[in-house]
Amino acid sequence: MRINEIMIDGFGKHVNLHLDFEAGVNVISGENESGKSTIVAFIRAALYGMSGRGIMSDRKKYAPWNENAKYGGWMKFEHAGNYYRVVVRFAESKRGDSVALYNDMTGRLIPVPDGQTVGEMILEMSPATYDITVYAPQLGSKPELDNANMDYMIEQLSKSSNREMNQSETAVSKRLKQAMDYISAPRSGKGIIDVARNQKAKIDEDIEIVEQYEEDIQRMRDVYKQKSAQLNALKEEQSKNNTAYDSMRCAVDTMAKHDKIRRTLTSLTVLDESIYEEHRRQRRYKIPMYIFLLLVFLAAVGVAAAVYFEKYVTKLSLINELELYHTLVSHSKITYISVAGLLAVLVVVYLVTMLSGMKEMRNLNRDLQKEEDNLANLLGLEFHEEDSHEYREETIKRALDIQEKEFNEAKDFMDNLEKKSREDEIYHIKVEQLTQEISYSKAAIDSLLRQINGYEDYETLVMQSKELDEKIQILQRKYDALSLARTALAESFEKWQSDLGPVFAGTARTLLYDITNGRHETMKIDRDFEISLPDENTGKLYPSGYFSGATVDQMYLALRLALIKLVSSETSVLPVIFDDPFVQYDVVRKGLAMRALCDFADNNDSQIIITTCLPDRYADEVNVIELK
Repeated sequence: MRINEIMIDGFGKHVNLHLDFEAGVNVISGENESGKSTIVAFIRAALYGMSGRGIMSDRKKYAPWNENAKYGGWMKFEHAGNYYRVVVRFAESKRGDSVALYNDMTGRLIPVPDGQTVGEMILEMSPATYDITVYAPQLGSKPELDNANMDYMIEQLSKSSNREMNQSETAVSKRLKQAMDYISAPRSGKGIIDVARNQKAKIDEDIEIVEQYEEDIQRMRDVYKQKSAQLNALKEEQSKNNTAYDSMRCAVDTMAKHDKIRRTLTSLTVLDESIYEEHRRQRRYKIPMYIFLLLVFLAAVGVAAAVYFEKYVTKLSLINELELYHTLVSHSKITYISVAGLLAVLVVVYLVTMLSGMKEMRNLNRDLQKEEDNLANLLGLEFHEEDSHEYREETIKRALDIQEKEFNEAKDFMDNLEKKSREDEIYHIKVEQLTQEISYSKAAIDSLLRQINGYEDYETLVMQSKELDEKIQILQRKYDALSLARTALAESFEKWQSDLGPVFAGTARTLLYDITNGRHETMKIDRDFEISLPDENTGKLYPSGYFSGATVDQMYLALRLALIKLVSSETSVLPVIFDDPFVQYDVVRKGLAMRALCDFADNNDSQIIITTCLPDRYADEVNVIELK
């Protein structure tokens, strides 16, 4: 692959930037923050697009600083004898991106399959593989490998060996893997053994459900029979304990009559006490009132007599000295009238008091007679006026005794009836509860029968599960056999691959020898691309961490070039893009590295693109691009 030309419409700080690249070594030179790394990022974005995740994602990082610029551009490149032009437009999200690939000779649009990028389609390598071969970031010459990239490296290195065994091993391993994936594909679940297992799991689940339904149906049938038997036994027992309605009504009437008699007796008692209290009250106030009235009467008579018999009374010196007496005598008529009025008032007071007490007694006696008549009616008695009071009391007493006896009998009957009523209430509650439970069990049985009808016959399900189990066992034996064969093939091929290490290490050693001007001519590279160099004095191998940063960069610069050489195809050598690789180099090391890169480009017909912030003089064959 060779990049010929790029046009950046808008990408980071660059707007309308056009660059031409040549075969061999190209140096993009410019001061810090002049946008060198942005150009390298645009080349990668044109081939593989950009991610949009995170606050500092590439999509946001390289959005045009000029808001009026179009986000994207185009790039022309050649690969395997074909010329291409890719036009990219980026948006805020990957969904809004557009990529168009053209044949730059004919202008024909080349469709890019969904889910693939231009780099994956043309270069046949993933973005991660691109990052460990073509592109080397600042202070990052060492490729960071994962299992997928390691497999890609082994495959490319194997192809470079030109051994037929590689093709046969790859084809056989691929066929074995396809056969294994056809039998079992756990991730997708589309393997025939996975499908069979899922079918068997579903059938086994149906078997468990059917078995559970049958158990539930039998249990609900047992409940139905049990509750029906309990309900019949309860009804039969209740039918033997019915109470006569007439006896109950008679007892209720007796108790109601007794309650009325009790209230009437209470009224009689209250009236008797009221009459007694009234008699006592009249006796308590009658005598003092008589004495008081008598004294007042005598006083009034005395005053009248003293006035009338004035000529006799004045002879008494004691009375004659009283001023009041002379006043009464001087107003004799008024005195008589006053005395007469006072006597009249006394008579009225006396009469009112006597009449009031008599009226209250008459009311109480009338109420007492009314209650006695009411009691006689309740007891079914009838008296005449000539009947004596003692006869009436004796008759009422005997009737009350009979009523008390009847009441006690009725009370005992009602107590038993109340107990029976509570038993009847409990009976009705039990009947309702048993009826609900019977209805529920019957409905549950019907529901379970409807649900079980939606499944296959139990015997059919068991037979299907057994057949699938046998099929799974056969497929598992086939899968185990294929896995064993593939493992044996891989072990054999891994042993054969071990001789590729010297081929790869030999290329890297030659490049390291040139880059270091012969200082290091021996190196060891393990499977993870860790490099070890021998000590100049003892010859003991030490990992790269024991050496200076510049020496480490030299190691992995040689390693990176060896990788490019070995993984490139015969028709198109991959380019190498270094982003400021010489920041740790002194002048001598930088000169040696540039010479080695120019020789590598000439010898392998490869394109190398380097960015640098250090101004320098370069050989004539180097294409220098100055950024302002």
